[in-house]
Amino acid sequence: MSVVAVVFCDMRQGGVISPVLFNVFINVLINRLRSLQIGCHVNCLFLGRLFYADNVMLLCPSVTGLQYMLDVCVATADMLSLKFNPLKSHCLAIGKFASVSLPSMQLDSHPIPWASSIKYLGVYIVSSRKLLFDLPQSNSIKLPITDNLE
Repeated sequence: MSVVAVVFCDMRQGGVISPVLFNVFINVLINRLRSLQIGCHVNCLFLGRLFYADNVMLLCPSVTGLQYMLDVCVATADMLSLKFNPLKSHCLAIGKFASVSLPSMQLDSHPIPWASSIKYLGVYIVSSRKLLFDLPQSNSIKLPITDNLE
């Protein structure tokens, strides 16, 4: 017979069981976002969210959809007793609205600033009409992504 236990302490970062427990919790968020089917599609591939460890990137063609995805993230994190840090969160516009003033996005009632570039996993992504990466190790050569993704 199983026993339910309530734990009122944090999991030590770097502990042996920490990655396993984190994956169990974050998988709930991944599945919740996947079920929305809100976000970007490239060809037939759904790319509404990208996860690498605790780095989350939400991709959406509309600010309304993006705000809904942020709200779902906050609600799911609350359910799991997790928190997102709004001070480490940024919005980035790519495409025809990159140079337009866009409405403020909110993460748990905190505004998220629109940035001209963001650093994600060591690579800078630049806000512009086309998707650009800025690679500082190679003297800031900007590499455009082709329109013909295969």
